[in-house]
Amino acid sequence: MRLLRTDNLLFEEFEGSAIPEYAILSHTWGEGEVSYKDMVSRREISKQKPGYKKIEQCCRQAASMGHQYAWVDTCCIDKRSSAELTEAINAMYKWYGASSICFAYLADVPSTHDRETLFVHLKTSRWFTRGWTLQELIAPKDLLFFDQNWKMTGKRLELEAILVEITKIPSTVIKGEAVPNEFSIAQRMSWAAKRKTTRVEDMAYCLLGLFEVHMPMIYGEGKNAFERLQLEIIRKFHEPSVFAWTRKDIDGSVLARHPLDFEHSAEFDSSNVLDHDRDGPYIMTHLGLSVKAILRPCLKNHGEYQVAYLGCFVNHNVNRQVGIIVDGGPKYYFRILCDELHYTEEYLDPKEAQDIYID
Repeated sequence: MRLLRTDNLLFEEFEGSAIPEYAILSHTWGEGEVSYKDMVSRREISKQKPGYKKIEQCCRQAASMGHQYAWVDTCCIDKRSSAELTEAINAMYKWYGASSICFAYLADVPSTHDRETLFVHLKTSRWFTRGWTLQELIAPKDLLFFDQNWKMTGKRLELEAILVEITKIPSTVIKGEAVPNEFSIAQRMSWAAKRKTTRVEDMAYCLLGLFEVHMPMIYGEGKNAFERLQLEIIRKFHEPSVFAWTRKDIDGSVLARHPLDFEHSAEFDSSNVLDHDRDGPYIMTHLGLSVKAILRPCLKNHGEYQVAYLGCFVNHNVNRQVGIIVDGGPKYYFRILCDELHYTEEYLDPKEAQDIYID
């Protein structure tokens, strides 16, 4: 791991258990960011860039709190190396979690002594709209917020109420009383629904740590990155809420296209107990997704379809299972009516489950 010395802004490299305590910066990128190459070969020129002051202030703040080292994503990763970039992106959630303290620098929040005015500015801050800052809000043990003049506006715990209002992330997560993997895939995806990234692929890559999966970076693959993310989740976890999404346009896919599809999925959870009568493995095949599901007929839009109940519930209520509406049969189906899910108000016997494919 490459860290900056906070006294002279020079790099040092560490590995494994030799990594010292460090502060870490969370921010939104802007014009004139300073790269690793700038710092090692064009330092005098880089000092004239707007991004250098941000690095300098981060190190100054860290030093004032007794930290000898700091990590800043703009300059501590050599992005010319695809191997280093892949390693960094896959490890970033862990790095934020392992930091002694994290500084969230909100470049668009002006200084104010009035709490109500501060909250107004926080609600419109770009920091809360970006994909990468989601993990940077959740992962650190200790998170401090700073305004555009590097004046501290509050600690994460102090701002808990306004952070919950802005992000829709449960209070227990903000306060560090619960960890993300205590929540379903659908619930965690809903936290990212309104967030954006500059590059399409980063909307998937920025969520790797939140879902505890790893995968190589393939810039240029576009929206396929989010599909790969879901396939990695399906491969690693038996978690049916990954299919509990909706969107207005219909393309028959069983996989979502963007976290925005999970905007209304915050109440969907899954049982932590594997039911062997119902829960077979989820496997993507050339025929589609191979699953074990309870099928029930339903009438929608003057048509008769099937509802595939996969073991996803509404707020832990086993009598309110969530199903996706499919057509076809007798064994091969495709998802239709993607703008809605189907709810049952009765307990479904898992022994009714059958093996099907959903394309």
